[in-house]
Amino acid sequence: FPVTIRQAPLAIIRSRVDELLQTEKIDEQSSRQLAGIEDAVMKLSRLQQALLLLAKLENRQFEEKEQVGIRKIVDHWIDMFSDLFTPGGISLVVEMEETMVLTHPHLADILVSNLLKNAHRYTARNGVIKISLNNKGFSITNTAIGESLDKERLFQRFCRASGVTSDSTGLGLAIVKEICSTTGWQITYFFEQGAHRFQVLF
Repeated sequence: FPVTIRQAPLAIIRSRVDELLQTEKIDEQSSRQLAGIEDAVMKLSRLQQALLLLAKLENRQFEEKEQVGIRKIVDHWIDMFSDLFTPGGISLVVEMEETMVLTHPHLADILVSNLLKNAHRYTARNGVIKISLNNKGFSITNTAIGESLDKERLFQRFCRASGVTSDSTGLGLAIVKEICSTTGWQITYFFEQGAHRFQVLF
Protein backbone atom coordinates (compact mmCIF):
# COMPACT_ATOMS: atom_id res chain seq x y z
CA PHE A 1 0.00 0.00 0.00
CA PRO A 2 1.76 3.21 -1.14
CA VAL A 3 2.70 5.63 1.62
CA THR A 4 2.14 8.56 -0.77
CA ILE A 5 -1.64 8.12 -0.92
CA ARG A 6 -3.42 11.35 -0.07
CA GLN A 7 -5.76 11.65 2.90
CA ALA A 8 -8.31 13.82 1.06
CA PRO A 9 -9.96 11.08 -1.07
CA LEU A 10 -10.51 8.89 2.00
CA ALA A 11 -12.01 11.81 3.90
CA ILE A 12 -14.31 12.60 0.97
CA ILE A 13 -15.49 8.98 0.74
CA ARG A 14 -16.21 8.87 4.45
CA SER A 15 -18.11 12.17 4.28
CA ARG A 16 -20.26 10.96 1.38
CA VAL A 17 -20.99 7.68 3.16
CA ASP A 18 -22.05 9.60 6.30
CA GLU A 19 -24.41 11.70 4.19
CA LEU A 20 -25.97 8.63 2.62
CA LEU A 21 -26.37 6.88 5.97
CA GLN A 22 -28.39 9.85 7.22
CA THR A 23 -30.75 9.68 4.24
CA GLU A 24 -34.24 8.61 5.31
CA LYS A 25 -35.00 6.80 2.04
CA ILE A 26 -32.11 4.33 2.38
CA ASP A 27 -33.14 0.70 3.00
CA GLU A 28 -31.66 -1.67 5.59
CA GLN A 29 -29.50 -3.64 3.15
CA SER A 30 -27.98 -0.49 1.65
CA SER A 31 -27.39 0.84 5.16
CA ARG A 32 -25.40 -2.29 6.07
CA GLN A 33 -23.38 -2.05 2.86
CA LEU A 34 -22.55 1.62 3.50
CA ALA A 35 -21.59 0.84 7.08
CA GLY A 36 -19.19 -1.78 5.72
CA ILE A 37 -17.69 0.77 3.33
CA GLU A 38 -17.27 3.26 6.17
CA ASP A 39 -15.51 0.64 8.28
CA ALA A 40 -13.16 -0.22 5.41
CA VAL A 41 -12.34 3.46 4.85
CA MET A 42 -11.52 3.91 8.55
CA LYS A 43 -9.16 0.91 8.42
CA LEU A 44 -7.48 2.28 5.30
CA SER A 45 -7.05 5.63 7.04
CA ARG A 46 -5.41 4.00 10.07
CA LEU A 47 -3.15 1.97 7.81
CA GLN A 48 -2.16 5.05 5.84
CA GLN A 49 -1.34 7.01 9.00
CA ALA A 50 0.80 4.16 10.32
CA LEU A 51 2.74 3.83 7.05
CA LEU A 52 3.31 7.58 6.86
CA LEU A 53 4.62 7.56 10.43
CA LEU A 54 7.04 4.74 9.59
CA ALA A 55 8.27 6.69 6.56
CA LYS A 56 8.85 9.78 8.73
CA LEU A 57 10.71 7.71 11.32
CA GLU A 58 12.94 6.15 8.68
CA ASN A 59 13.70 9.62 7.30
CA ARG A 60 14.58 10.86 10.82
CA GLN A 61 11.95 13.62 10.86
CA PHE A 62 11.70 13.61 14.68
CA GLU A 63 15.14 14.94 15.61
CA GLU A 64 13.96 17.55 18.14
CA LYS A 65 14.11 16.28 21.72
CA GLU A 66 13.07 17.55 25.13
CA GLN A 67 12.67 16.27 28.65
CA VAL A 68 9.46 14.24 28.66
CA GLY A 69 7.60 12.88 31.69
CA ILE A 70 6.88 9.26 30.79
CA ARG A 71 4.69 8.60 33.83
CA LYS A 72 2.26 11.33 32.77
CA ILE A 73 1.97 9.74 29.33
CA VAL A 74 1.38 6.26 30.78
CA ASP A 75 -1.28 7.61 33.19
CA HIS A 76 -3.03 9.31 30.27
CA TRP A 77 -3.22 6.12 28.19
CA ILE A 78 -4.28 3.97 31.14
CA ASP A 79 -7.18 6.37 31.61
CA MET A 80 -8.00 6.33 27.87
CA PHE A 81 -8.05 2.52 27.71
CA SER A 82 -9.73 1.88 31.06
CA ASP A 83 -13.12 1.11 29.47
CA LEU A 84 -11.51 -1.59 27.31
CA PHE A 85 -10.21 -3.54 30.29
CA THR A 86 -13.50 -3.89 32.17
CA PRO A 87 -15.47 -6.11 29.72
CA GLY A 88 -12.71 -8.71 29.68
CA GLY A 89 -12.20 -8.63 33.42
CA ILE A 90 -8.61 -7.45 32.91
CA SER A 91 -6.82 -6.18 36.02
CA LEU A 92 -4.08 -3.56 36.03
CA VAL A 93 -1.04 -3.60 38.31
CA VAL A 94 0.97 -0.39 38.10
CA GLU A 95 4.39 0.29 39.61
CA MET A 96 5.74 3.62 38.39
CA GLU A 97 8.28 6.21 39.43
CA GLU A 98 8.48 9.78 38.15
CA THR A 99 10.70 9.39 35.09
CA MET A 100 12.02 12.10 32.77
CA VAL A 101 13.56 11.04 29.46
CA LEU A 102 15.17 13.11 26.70
CA THR A 103 13.11 12.26 23.61
CA HIS A 104 10.53 13.55 21.17
CA PRO A 105 7.21 13.81 23.08
CA HIS A 106 5.09 12.58 20.15
CA LEU A 107 7.22 9.44 19.77
CA ALA A 108 7.05 8.68 23.50
CA ASP A 109 3.26 9.01 23.33
CA ILE A 110 2.98 6.65 20.35
CA LEU A 111 5.32 4.08 21.90
CA VAL A 112 3.33 3.88 25.14
CA SER A 113 -0.07 3.77 23.41
CA ASN A 114 1.02 1.07 20.95
CA LEU A 115 2.48 -1.16 23.66
CA LEU A 116 -0.62 -0.75 25.82
CA LYS A 117 -2.93 -1.51 22.87
CA ASN A 118 -0.83 -4.59 22.10
CA ALA A 119 -1.04 -5.77 25.71
CA HIS A 120 -4.82 -5.43 25.72
CA ARG A 121 -5.11 -7.25 22.39
CA TYR A 122 -3.12 -10.27 23.64
CA THR A 123 -4.32 -10.48 27.25
CA ALA A 124 -6.43 -13.48 28.23
CA ARG A 125 -9.88 -12.91 29.67
CA ASN A 126 -9.67 -12.15 33.42
CA GLY A 127 -5.93 -11.72 32.94
CA VAL A 128 -3.52 -9.16 34.34
CA ILE A 129 -1.55 -6.34 32.74
CA LYS A 130 1.41 -5.14 34.79
CA ILE A 131 3.07 -1.83 33.97
CA SER A 132 6.46 -0.90 35.40
CA LEU A 133 8.38 2.35 34.96
CA ASN A 134 11.60 3.70 36.43
CA ASN A 135 14.65 5.64 35.27
CA LYS A 136 16.11 2.53 33.64
CA GLY A 137 13.13 1.66 31.49
CA PHE A 138 9.50 0.84 30.88
CA SER A 139 7.88 -2.58 30.67
CA ILE A 140 4.44 -4.09 30.10
CA THR A 141 3.66 -7.69 31.07
CA ASN A 142 0.34 -9.36 30.30
CA THR A 143 -1.27 -12.75 30.83
CA ALA A 144 -0.97 -14.53 27.47
CA ILE A 145 -3.86 -15.88 25.43
CA GLY A 146 -1.63 -18.49 23.80
CA GLU A 147 2.01 -19.36 23.43
CA SER A 148 5.08 -17.22 22.86
CA LEU A 149 5.01 -14.78 19.94
CA ASP A 150 7.40 -15.36 17.05
CA LYS A 151 10.53 -13.44 18.06
CA GLU A 152 11.94 -13.63 14.52
CA ARG A 153 8.96 -11.86 12.95
CA LEU A 154 7.49 -9.98 15.90
CA PHE A 155 8.67 -6.49 14.92
CA GLN A 156 8.22 -6.92 11.18
CA ARG A 157 5.54 -5.01 9.32
CA PHE A 158 2.12 -6.67 8.96
CA CYS A 159 3.01 -9.43 11.40
CA ARG A 160 -0.07 -10.65 13.26
CA ALA A 161 -0.36 -13.52 15.69
CA SER A 162 -3.23 -15.98 15.37
CA GLY A 163 -6.36 -14.88 17.20
CA VAL A 164 -5.60 -11.17 16.88
CA THR A 165 -8.58 -8.85 16.45
CA SER A 166 -9.35 -7.66 12.93
CA ASP A 167 -8.79 -3.97 13.76
CA SER A 168 -5.03 -4.49 13.95
CA THR A 169 -2.95 -2.99 11.13
CA GLY A 170 -0.03 -5.28 11.93
CA LEU A 171 2.22 -2.21 12.17
CA GLY A 172 2.07 -1.31 15.86
CA LEU A 173 5.16 -3.18 16.99
CA ALA A 174 7.08 -2.26 13.83
CA ILE A 175 6.47 1.37 14.77
CA VAL A 176 7.58 0.74 18.36
CA LYS A 177 10.79 -0.89 17.10
CA GLU A 178 11.51 2.04 14.77
CA ILE A 179 10.87 4.56 17.56
CA CYS A 180 13.36 2.72 19.78
CA SER A 181 15.88 2.70 16.95
CA THR A 182 15.38 6.45 16.41
CA THR A 183 15.73 7.32 20.10
CA GLY A 184 18.58 4.93 20.87
CA TRP A 185 16.46 2.82 23.20
CA GLN A 186 16.44 -0.98 23.31
CA ILE A 187 13.27 -3.07 23.17
CA THR A 188 13.16 -6.76 24.07
CA TYR A 189 10.37 -9.33 24.10
CA PHE A 190 10.17 -12.15 26.68
CA PHE A 191 7.71 -14.99 27.26
CA GLU A 192 7.82 -16.07 30.90
CA GLN A 193 5.43 -18.20 32.96
CA GLY A 194 2.54 -17.80 30.55
CA ALA A 195 2.97 -14.05 30.11
CA HIS A 196 4.20 -11.71 27.37
CA ARG A 197 6.62 -8.98 28.43
CA PHE A 198 7.92 -6.06 26.41
CA GLN A 199 10.79 -4.16 28.00
CA VAL A 200 12.12 -0.81 26.79
CA LEU A 201 15.48 0.25 28.20
CA PHE A 202 16.16 3.99 28.05
